[in-house]
Amino acid sequence: MGDLYNTYVFSLTDPRLFLYWIYFLGAVILAFAVPGAVLLRRFKPGLLMLWGVGIPMGIALWAWQGYIFGYLNIRWASYLYLLVFVAVWVWPFVHRHRRPKPKSVISGKPDAVSAGIVVLGALFQLFMILFTAVRYRGTMYFCCAMVEDNWWFAAIARELVRHFPPMQPGMYGVPLANYHYWSNLVVAELSRVFGLPILHTQFQFMGLLLALTLGVGVMALGNLFFWPRNVIRWMLFFFYFGSDAIYWLLLGLGKGMSFSMNSLENGTLLLANLPRAYAVVVLIAAIGLIHLVHTSKDRWIWLVTALVLASLAGLKIYVAVFAYTGLVAATLYLLATRQPSGQLMRLGIATGILALVVYIPTNSTAGGLFYTGFWRFENFIVQEQLGLSRWELARVVFAEHRNLIRALGYDLWFFTVYTAATFGTKLLGLFQTRRSLRMIPGYLQAFLIGGMAVSFVAGGFFQQRVGSSNTFNFLVNVFIFGSLYAGLGAWQLSGMFPRPLSFAIVTLIVAVTIPRSISEVQKTYAAVSGTGGFHLNRQVEEGLVYLRDRVPADAIVAVDTDDLSFDHNSPTVSFLADKTTYYSGMGLLKHFNMDTFDRDKTMYAVFRRSDPRITAALLRGQGINYLLVATPSAIPATESGRFLTPVFQNEKVSVLKVMRDSLRPIIEAH
Repeated sequence: MGDLYNTYVFSLTDPRLFLYWIYFLGAVILAFAVPGAVLLRRFKPGLLMLWGVGIPMGIALWAWQGYIFGYLNIRWASYLYLLVFVAVWVWPFVHRHRRPKPKSVISGKPDAVSAGIVVLGALFQLFMILFTAVRYRGTMYFCCAMVEDNWWFAAIARELVRHFPPMQPGMYGVPLANYHYWSNLVVAELSRVFGLPILHTQFQFMGLLLALTLGVGVMALGNLFFWPRNVIRWMLFFFYFGSDAIYWLLLGLGKGMSFSMNSLENGTLLLANLPRAYAVVVLIAAIGLIHLVHTSKDRWIWLVTALVLASLAGLKIYVAVFAYTGLVAATLYLLATRQPSGQLMRLGIATGILALVVYIPTNSTAGGLFYTGFWRFENFIVQEQLGLSRWELARVVFAEHRNLIRALGYDLWFFTVYTAATFGTKLLGLFQTRRSLRMIPGYLQAFLIGGMAVSFVAGGFFQQRVGSSNTFNFLVNVFIFGSLYAGLGAWQLSGMFPRPLSFAIVTLIVAVTIPRSISEVQKTYAAVSGTGGFHLNRQVEEGLVYLRDRVPADAIVAVDTDDLSFDHNSPTVSFLADKTTYYSGMGLLKHFNMDTFDRDKTMYAVFRRSDPRITAALLRGQGINYLLVATPSAIPATESGRFLTPVFQNEKVSVLKVMRDSLRPIIEAH
C-alpha cells in the first residue's frame, strides 16, 4: 500500500531531495529567469538586475499565465509559454555573430559584506520553515511556523493543480473565496508543469529562492540608484534582521530580558507568511521597474510593470494596497512638481484595471474596513507580560467621566509606547538629512511614504469585517519597507562621527537589533532537537494512505474533526489523502467568512445524533461516500451501523464506507 513519504515528502538528507533541488533550479531558470531576462534585455541588465528584478518579474508572469490559461481552459498553453520565451531568449545567442554583444548598463557586483548579509539572512529565514513538512524521526514532521496555515497553502496548491478556477479544498462544490491564492498558484503551476513535489516546492525550494531574491533585489535597487555600499549593507541588515524593541521594553519595566511577547514582525520570520514573502520580493522588483517606466522611453515596459504590480492583488492584498496608494502618491508628486507624469498615469490606469481582474473573482466579498479608534494600542498596553493594565484602567475612568482630554492623553501615550516597541530600531528611518533623502528620487519617496502612511493608518486604527484584526498586515508593510529608510538613517548617523565613535554606533545598533533573530533561531533549534513541533501519528498516516490508495478518486469523504483535531483548522485530510472532503479545515473557512452553517448542522447530525433516518438522509443527499473517524467510534455500534461498514481500522482511525444501497430502506422505513 506504500506510505505518504513516497508521494509527498522526503527527509532533508534524502538523495532524492537533492536531485529535486537541482531540478527545481532548472525549472526556475525556464519559468522565471528566462522571461525576466527577455523582457529586461532592452535595458542590458547585469546579473544582480537579472536576478533581483528579472526573477520576481518571472514569478508574477508565471502566475498570470496560470491564471489566464486556467480560465481559458487551455492549461496546456503553459508549455507554449515556456517555449516562446526560451526561443526568444536563445535567438540572439544563435545569431551573435551578426550583432555585437551589448554592454551591460545596469550592472554591478555585490561586495563580500553585502553578499554575506544576504546569505546569512537567507539561512536564518529558511531555518524557520526548513523543517516544515519533512520526514524526521520516522514520521511526517512540521516545525515551526503555523502548521494550519502551511497545510492550507499546500491544499490550495493541490487543488489548483487539479482544477481552475479552484474550489475550496475543505468544502467540495464551493468555489474558493475571500482568499488571495496566487502564491499557491505559482507553486501549483511549477508542480503541474514540471512535476515537482508540492510540499518541498512550497516550503524548502521556493523559501530559499525568495529569501535570497529579497536581498539580491535590494542590491539591484542599490545599483540602479547608485547607492553607496554602506547604504546597501544597512538596508540588507534591516530587511533580514530588523526587529522590535518589546524585549527592551520588558527589561526597562523590570521584567528581565524576555522574548515571551511575540513581535508584530521581524526579518527572520519573513517566510512564516509565504504569501507576504512573495509580495514583498515582487514589490521590491516593481520599485525598480517603476523607475524604468518613468525614466526610459521603452514603449512596453509600463505594461509589463502593470502586470507585475497587479499580481500583488493575488499575492497579498495588504502589500497591493501599499503599492497602489504609493503609485497614486507618486503620480500626484510628479503633477505637483510639473514633471512628466504620463507614463506613471498610464501605468496606474493599467494596474488598476488588471488588479480588479485579479481581485474581484474570488475576493469581491472580502475586506470591509471599520474604524476602531485606539483599540490596537490599548490592547497592547493590557498585555499580561507588560503589567501595565492599570494605565488602561485609568484611561477608562477618565473616558467614563467625560474627561476626554486626559483620556486622549493616555491613548497618545499608548500609541507612542506601541510604536517604539513595535518598530524598534526601524525608527532610525525618521532620522534623515537632505543628503540621505537624495538617495531615492522624489517621486519614489512619494511612492514609499504614501504607501506607508496609508498602511499605518489602516493598520493602526481600523479592523476588517473578514479577517478582523488581520489589518495588522498593513502595519507589517511599514515595518518591512521602512527598512529602506532605516538603512539610510543608520548610514547617515554612523557616518556623522569620527571612526571610533562611528564603530561604537554601528555596534550599538546591531546589538540592540539582533537579539530577536537569535532568539527565533534558538527557539526553532530547541523545538527541532527536542520534543517541539508536530508529528503526524503513524497510524493516522495509515488511514490516510488507505483513503488515498484504496478509495475511488471521485469519492467524497466526511471527517469527524471533533475527534480528529488535526483536520479542524486546515484541510489536512484533503491534501494528504488526495481526496475531496465534505467539510475540512472549518476553522480557516470561518475565518474567511465562508457560509458553513448548513455543513455544521450536517456534520453534527451525522457524527453526533443517533437518529439513523436523519443520518442516512444526509449521507445520501450530500453524496458522502466515506467517513474518517477516530477509533473507537460509536457510530458503527448504533443503528447507523446498518449502512456503515468499516473498511479500515487501527488503534487511531477508522474508515467507514457508506453502503448506499442500504440508505433508501432506512429512510423509507422511518
